[in-house]
Amino acid sequence: MSESARLDALEKQIETRKAFLAKVLPFVLEIVQVFGAVKTRDVRSNNTHVVTELCYGGFLFKTDIGQSMMGGNSIVVTYSGTIVLWVDNNADENFGVNECRIRAFSDPGDGCHRTLLHMAEEKVETMVIIADAIKKQNEKKTEKEEQELAQVRRKRQLLIDAERLGLSV
Repeated sequence: MSESARLDALEKQIETRKAFLAKVLPFVLEIVQVFGAVKTRDVRSNNTHVVTELCYGGFLFKTDIGQSMMGGNSIVVTYSGTIVLWVDNNADENFGVNECRIRAFSDPGDGCHRTLLHMAEEKVETMVIIADAIKKQNEKKTEKEEQELAQVRRKRQLLIDAERLGLSV
């Protein structure tokens, strides 16, 4: 392969990677901001360091923003426990494709990058699906909490009745 052909192939790889990142990074930032849970929030004198995570569809999306007053932001995406995308950006929180640095970019072989790209391309649909999944998860949690509360109330009432009736517990 000639030097020119190698450079053309490299240029095509760079364009493909940039196009992927241009779609996926803003999507990850948005879904984590909208649906994610803040894991840590550390307010410092010149910056606020916030780590936020969202689990969805086998993916764990994590943003680590404001690591220092000089910048330092990361997006990490894992799939089934394997890091598939890890991007650092020292410039700002917007993760411009020309300013970011890829720390990890791997596909465990089951097409998770295609899935991630599809989710980003179908952002509105994906966000509705995530919202529905979170709503169902919260409903299950609420139902479980209500059952536990009913059990506590029942136990308390039985103890009061037992004491009132002179029963040893």
